[in-house]
Amino acid sequence: MNTLEILMKSYPGRILLTVDETAHACGLAPGTLRTRLSRKTFPVAHRKVGDKTLFHIEAVAKFIDGLPSVGKRGRGRPRKVEASVNHL
Repeated sequence: MNTLEILMKSYPGRILLTVDETAHACGLAPGTLRTRLSRKTFPVAHRKVGDKTLFHIEAVAKFIDGLPSVGKRGRGRPRKVEASVNHL
């Protein structure tokens, strides 16, 4: 099941998501998302309809798919070899 299918299942019949729904899907607080929108640092295209800001569900899914995955780290400080490989 990919991200778009998960979002479609979470929001059935919806093509556009509100700020609160988009923030929840991305794992952000709604206030953080609004701040990023006002500073123009949120990379997902949005559209204003009246006083609402809406995001296309496919654009949100692409953004989530593009986020770096969080791998499992071992305990303690990483060795120099591990740190240089992960840094690139």
